[in-house]
Amino acid sequence: MEFVVMMVVLGLLMYLMMIRPQQKRMNEQRSMLSQLAPGTRVLLISRVFGTIRATGDTQVVVELAPGVEVTCMKEAIMRVATEADEEFEYTDAEAVEVEQVSDADLADDEQIAAVSEPAVSDDSAETPGQEVAEELIGSGYDLPKGTNKPADSDTERA
Repeated sequence: MEFVVMMVVLGLLMYLMMIRPQQKRMNEQRSMLSQLAPGTRVLLISRVFGTIRATGDTQVVVELAPGVEVTCMKEAIMRVATEADEEFEYTDAEAVEVEQVSDADLADDEQIAAVSEPAVSDDSAETPGQEVAEELIGSGYDLPKGTNKPADSDTERA
């Protein structure tokens, strides 16, 4: 009989210490998510601040910076941001003006090809590190298998 009473007490203790606080946090989170409105400043789970622009049943559109909007699940919102959370304050007036570039300022295909082609030298027949490998072989050092051995050194060593 004592065992049954002890199990009931343990179950009640577990409910009061673990399950009930978790249910309370879930209800608070649901309440917070249902009260979100456009213009609310929030902190996302990714620790990124944003301003809600539109809300749906399960998704929200969050503006991360002026003109940069993302759609995310409501569950991605950790909490409503407080003034103490934010160290900096930005307004749309502080947005940086982007310089417009015309097509005439862009490089053509020939200029891109000239820059992207690797420089070719007369020594390109050797593989990288081949001089070091030849020097080590000439000094009597045995290179491990699969390294950069010159082709003529195989016949010298055999």
